[in-house]
Amino acid sequence: MSRILSFVAALMLFASVGMSGVAAQDATPAAGSNEYGLPQLDLTITDTEIQGIPAELTAGRYFVSLTVDVAPGPGEDTGFGAVGFVQLPEGRTAADLTIPAGGEATPVGAEGTPPAEGAAEAIGSPPADADPFAWLYETYVSGGPGGASGGTYAGIIELPPGNYAVWGDDPEATQAPVEVTVTGTLDTAAMTEPTAAVTIREVNIPDGFAFEIEGTLSTGTQLIKIVNESDQPHFVVSELSSEPITVEQLFAFFGSFETGTPVPGVSEEQFSAGIYAATQSAGSTQWIVADVQAGYHVVLCFIPDPTKGGIPHAFEGMAEIVPVGVDAAATPAA
Repeated sequence: MSRILSFVAALMLFASVGMSGVAAQDATPAAGSNEYGLPQLDLTITDTEIQGIPAELTAGRYFVSLTVDVAPGPGEDTGFGAVGFVQLPEGRTAADLTIPAGGEATPVGAEGTPPAEGAAEAIGSPPADADPFAWLYETYVSGGPGGASGGTYAGIIELPPGNYAVWGDDPEATQAPVEVTVTGTLDTAAMTEPTAAVTIREVNIPDGFAFEIEGTLSTGTQLIKIVNESDQPHFVVSELSSEPITVEQLFAFFGSFETGTPVPGVSEEQFSAGIYAATQSAGSTQWIVADVQAGYHVVLCFIPDPTKGGIPHAFEGMAEIVPVGVDAAATPAA
């Protein structure tokens, strides 16, 4: 079973999620070369480490190349790895991004860990003692590349000044986060923006969130710009369906993990790994070098909405079917 389907199966069985589980997805290997004149970070993620992080960086835009060497988890076809930079508010350390083995993360405001100013208030996050990762909805998170073990992935991120921890894009990741200091000033207006083939905008809608896709995805390696214009963090993951599918069929298929009732015309075998872009905070921009394959890309975000009891964003509108290199007219009507 692919990692995203394993994640959805667990989601439907347990019916609730926290910030954990964010990175429980696959992605297609997508190598990329730094053609943008940007400083480059060459990182490697293993089962226990994120390697290649310097102690200090200058604020700016970076090309990140990530090699993934992570063993599969139980029931998974392949390992998965991703990285992102999380800005640490005053009083926070890298340890606040992890769930200790056999334990629980330190809640916001617990003794010795002062809450970030305004945490759990700006967007209606749950009470401090209810979600130890509520502060992640308020701080800057860069996004970044990720994918299946054995591949090298690339993306472009922006780093304003501050203290950061580089993490595996999930509080349950087995890699220890690495702290790094970013100094100087980020002046994006003075930079030449990379030219993207497609832009994905993450936006608010009346009852949740949605993806707005500008441009046309095509097969092959291309740069995708992802702009978070909403008020909560998001990631982007796609599962590639070899057969036409609607969002309604997809959700019915997700529900079958709980009910055991098959969905006519939909099976696990028709899905394979698509693309992945790590969690990015509200107001942020990242770019991902993606190797896009032909098929029906099911584009999703499963980060929970703390203002609505933790419902994943996919069930609030962040689920799109994007045909690439196939007959779009073959997609069944909703």
